[in-house]
Amino acid sequence: MTRSLRFLAATFVMVLAPLAWSAAQEPRAMSIVDMINLPQLGDPQLSPDGRQLLYTLSNADWTANRRVSHIWRVNADGSGTVQLTTGARGENRPRWSPDGTRIAFVRTPGSGGAPDSLMAPRHRPWEIWTADAASGAGRLLWTAPETLRGSLPSTQGGTNLHWAAGGRIVFLSYQDGWPHLYSISES
Repeated sequence: MTRSLRFLAATFVMVLAPLAWSAAQEPRAMSIVDMINLPQLGDPQLSPDGRQLLYTLSNADWTANRRVSHIWRVNADGSGTVQLTTGARGENRPRWSPDGTRIAFVRTPGSGGAPDSLMAPRHRPWEIWTADAASGAGRLLWTAPETLRGSLPSTQGGTNLHWAAGGRIVFLSYQDGWPHLYSISES
């Protein structure tokens, strides 16, 4: 089976599994709460050898009033689903290393503190991590500056996190007020 067909098959399985579960229950109209509680799959990334898929699964966190995403790995045939990350505020943008042994991702650590106005400009912290693709054991690589300009990018494409040649990881940041691509060592 070609790489793209395996990717489509794995994505298809991930989308249909929750639908099959909900179809087995007593039929009723969906409410707003039901729709918010539906898990959301996103950002599928096929491994370089085409045998595994990384994806994010986000669930509603009613106490934090937000969705929290974590990174999962599944075999292309739909078997062997494993949750790789468990951070309190979540992780996203999983990217395979060129050799398929590690992943890079963005973690949004909790900021804590007293409640603040939704309209007040505030720093949105974020970090870049790498992890072993098999175990999920991770390591912090980079932390954004604790300034308003160092906040998580809100542009289309977000951080644009990618592995590059020569053992580098590239990403987008607004550290000086303008969008630039930055490069850091994978180690």
